[in-house]
Amino acid sequence: MAESEEEKGAAADESKEPETADDSAKPSPGTTTPGASKRGSTKKRRSSLFARARQSWVTSGGERGASVETLRGTHGADFEATGTVKRGNERPCCGCFDKSDKEVLVFIKGPFIFVYKNESSQAPKYAISLCHMKAHRREEMHGHTTVDLETNLGDIEYEFTFHTANNPDLAKKFVRTVGQQAQVGEAEEVQKRLGHTCSSTKRKSVAYAENIAKEKVKNQPEKPVSAEELMANIPMETY
Repeated sequence: MAESEEEKGAAADESKEPETADDSAKPSPGTTTPGASKRGSTKKRRSSLFARARQSWVTSGGERGASVETLRGTHGADFEATGTVKRGNERPCCGCFDKSDKEVLVFIKGPFIFVYKNESSQAPKYAISLCHMKAHRREEMHGHTTVDLETNLGDIEYEFTFHTANNPDLAKKFVRTVGQQAQVGEAEEVQKRLGHTCSSTKRKSVAYAENIAKEKVKNQPEKPVSAEELMANIPMETY
């Protein structure tokens, strides 16, 4: 599906100007400069274009308005690669790659993972919050490496498997990025509890991505019931 015009505009316009909270020093009272005027105009256009992308998101019911290109913004993703994703600990053979698994695009922007069907998708299938999560990399097997995304208590929430035969550092980068962005998300949680806000220092594309993620986390697949949970629900026979 072709990318919508508003999404192209949002990504293109953001690339014209670095994303910073304070683009220039404030002019003295009663004076303006051509540079400051141009920067102000660019920021307004950028905000307007993200607003249009948001409108596309709303009117489509979350099917458009959050393409890969839009969420990349100027600075790109924190991590981006194709791989397979499984909910919970489903693999019975210690991370063996299942050729029947469909590859998706795994995309990290800020403290969220976005899972897209492919790079041309107009919106992610779902999002995963990285707050209070950690990643554990398994040993490479047959040119593939599986990374477990776990809660801080050690429960496996997702399994990500990447092709690493020709890129041995890919899984390591994923683990590192998860750790960094989990810290970012947890720091923001603390700031919000203290009544602070960091929206004024956040890049436009990051803020937009987080707003999308807060809605797409609701679309996560159900976690499969574990064997332990099944056994716990079997009534014990009494004699």
